Amino acid sequence: MPHLLTEAAKAHYGAVSVDLLLLDYQSTALCGLSDAHEPERVDFSAAGRAFVAQQQLLVEEAGVSRLLCPLTVRGDRLGVLAIGFAEPPDQTVRAEWRQLAESVARETAIAERATDRFRRARRRRRLTLAAEMQWDSLPARSVEMPDYTFCGQLEPAYEVCGDTFDWTTDEAGLTAAVINGSHHGTTAAALSTFAVAALRNARRSGDDIADQAALASDMLYTEHGGDRQVGLMLLRYEPAAGRIRFVDTGTARAVRLRGTTIENIALTAQPPLGSQEEAGYATEEISAVAGDRIMIVSDGVYAAVGSSRQEYGLASLGRMVRRTRLQSCGEAVRTVIRDVLEHRGATLDDDAVVTCLDIHPSTPPAEPLPRA
Repeated sequence: MPHLLTEAAKAHYGAVSVDLLLLDYQSTALCGLSDAHEPERVDFSAAGRAFVAQQQLLVEEAGVSRLLCPLTVRGDRLGVLAIGFAEPPDQTVRAEWRQLAESVARETAIAERATDRFRRARRRRRLTLAAEMQWDSLPARSVEMPDYTFCGQLEPAYEVCGDTFDWTTDEAGLTAAVINGSHHGTTAAALSTFAVAALRNARRSGDDIADQAALASDMLYTEHGGDRQVGLMLLRYEPAAGRIRFVDTGTARAVRLRGTTIENIALTAQPPLGSQEEAGYATEEISAVAGDRIMIVSDGVYAAVGSSRQEYGLASLGRMVRRTRLQSCGEAVRTVIRDVLEHRGATLDDDAVVTCLDIHPSTPPAEPLPRA
């Protein structure tokens, strides 16, 4: 696809270059398909500005007019399409490339199922086997629907073991989970992958979130006899009901930003998955209104210890979430991770997951067409 796109761009638009820049696993750089193309930092490049703003930009770089078009599919930010021109393109050409970028994004998402080329481009270094297992189990890093946006990120991206997240959408809403497998390395990754598969099995059979947790727990207990356990925060958001229901086993934490007010969401900790035979789980619920931002993090975030030996804590998390109130869902996740890493002063010594759920204003139903 990339070489065909380049040929077409040169033939029909007189483009001098076309670069497909894909977001790396750590969400810090945009990487070209060629090794000769140096990664462009999200926070310090024009391509990064287009990615963060999710807006087309035209910049002059090294005597070339560079048109930068975000590549996004249903809210999943894949990267940026960069087209170079000898002269600045007019508004008609820019509008056409805006539409072409949407098609390229969809084709890129589909092509990832058939080739490793894009995955190779996105990794700036080798993933551990455990991290490979975790990233392969993710549906996508984010999704945007009319009523909500959900985003997540794993850290350390290239060595993550036991922590992961999962989500799915349906006609009624969103189901999402933050999962923390015990132990280390591939053992933790295999445990989390097992839990994800068990939760999906129950969910796809039509079970409620409480029953999903119970079935996953039973399967883990049957397999490991209580020796290996999994932490879980499972949620179900249904816009029509205006509420979010949770099942929580106590390892993850959730905070809600409503307006400028931060609230720690207090949930009753229930037994970890796999810790008891035939464990039952109850749901708890909170209200959800337009503008709410729900941030859910694993213990690798709030328990991260900095150079002063102080934990990052929920107070720091709340302050940072409040600062993100003008940012998009995806940028809020990147901002929290960046702040945790700055607090740590080094790479994390424990897995971390940061997820964010933004509640959108309700879309009014379309007016019926008048009868002829």
